Amino acid sequence: MEDSEFEVVRVTIDVEDDLVRRQLEKDPSGAVRGFLEAQGYTVNRLTAPAPVEGQPYRPEFVHILSGKYASTWTRLLP
Repeated sequence: MEDSEFEVVRVTIDVEDDLVRRQLEKDPSGAVRGFLEAQGYTVNRLTAPAPVEGQPYRPEFVHILSGKYASTWTRLLP
């Protein structure tokens, strides 16, 4: 078993913006991937949840930083 470094990241995206909300509804993973890459992250694998009407969009992920699964993003469930 190899050691891996990781971080927990909370993504907060403003769903009040109509264009952003439509992008999240159409392709949540693609929209979140674009957001994270714009922040300087590398994203190899990510599955993001769809937004829920009337709720803020703040999914949390474990981001694996090193090792075999580096740049993999796994969602933390509430």
